[in-house]
Amino acid sequence: MKTHLRITQFALIIPILLLAITAVAAETGIPDPVVKKTLPAEIHTECLNPEYFFYQPQSIGNKEPLPLLIYLHGKGERGTKIWKVRKHGPLKKSPDGIDFPFAILAPQCLKDEEGQGWWKTEDLQLLLQHVMATENIDPKRITLSGNSMGGAGTLAWASAHPTQFAAIAPICGATSENFDPSPLKELPIWIFHGAKDPIVPLKRSQDIVDALTAIGSSVKFTIYPEAKHDSWSESYTNPELYQWLLEHSAAVGFKNDDPHN
Repeated sequence: MKTHLRITQFALIIPILLLAITAVAAETGIPDPVVKKTLPAEIHTECLNPEYFFYQPQSIGNKEPLPLLIYLHGKGERGTKIWKVRKHGPLKKSPDGIDFPFAILAPQCLKDEEGQGWWKTEDLQLLLQHVMATENIDPKRITLSGNSMGGAGTLAWASAHPTQFAAIAPICGATSENFDPSPLKELPIWIFHGAKDPIVPLKRSQDIVDALTAIGSSVKFTIYPEAKHDSWSESYTNPELYQWLLEHSAAVGFKNDDPHN
């Protein structure tokens, strides 16, 4: 009788445990095909969490090199809790799941001793070199996008390595006052911003667009009339953005032997 009672009690506990595990997984776990990966210990960076997310479409397989979209998050997702990277952007969790015809790389920026932290192009370049050496990625179809701090990081990284990227899409980002648009002249760029943004004023993106237009860039600019700082939710749920990114291919592309390509 005691044995039967214990088995019955255990049988009742199993569903409860499964429900608990499922709830935790839904909140913090990362379902396939989004995988949490880690940089090798010998690759040292200042601003990056060694952990990062990598998405690969399962329906396509890994026979042909895939286009790659790199996503840079904003200030609120800095730190070491890697799951925060999926709070916004293309890897944001959805009841419908995630299904893109390209790979996605999503790193996380650490906080420094003062609780700040910023994207550093040298560190991002080290991460990309590792990913290009370990994943099957088309070196001429690497695109880049980010929101807020990630939008600024997108512009900075692309400015440092303009021929490496096929296209970029900075969202509510900003640049320094001495911004030089010339490295980005030939790069396809689509900028997004909310007209009522109280954090990064619309003028910051308008100034970038004006500077690029003045040197002959064919930059695209989308303004959301009613949006405040969150101009990324509408952008990253817009299929046209991803279609536009996929339309482009870099003339040069990623070259591991050239740190300034």
